[in-house]
Amino acid sequence: MSTLVEELTEIDRQLDTPGAPVTASAVHAISGQLRESSDAQQLDAAAPIALRLCQRFYADGRSIDILPLALSLHQRSKTTPNGETPFRAATACGLLFTDSGDFATSLDYRPLHQFVDSLSYSRNLL
Repeated sequence: MSTLVEELTEIDRQLDTPGAPVTASAVHAISGQLRESSDAQQLDAAAPIALRLCQRFYADGRSIDILPLALSLHQRSKTTPNGETPFRAATACGLLFTDSGDFATSLDYRPLHQFVDSLSYSRNLL
């Protein structure tokens, strides 16, 4: 049985291979594994790879395909906060939802620090 990191790395490698498309069902399967994983170290190792995959799918115009992985990462990173991961996962979800055309849902994933910055800015205007 391969680890979560190995499977994410394999998907990343497949994106480099012409003619070897990564299917949405493969992403959905790994998203379930990420969501159910209880190993914090595994999450720490998997997060940068998952975020890189989000960037690559976004760049390829396949945001809707990678969205389940971004949502799983966001859900898991909220339960085991690790530095920037919760914010980066929220940002990825927001961008992917926006790119998929779901603007209302994208606002739910706007990172908290942006709201705080907006609030601070608006208070300075008054």
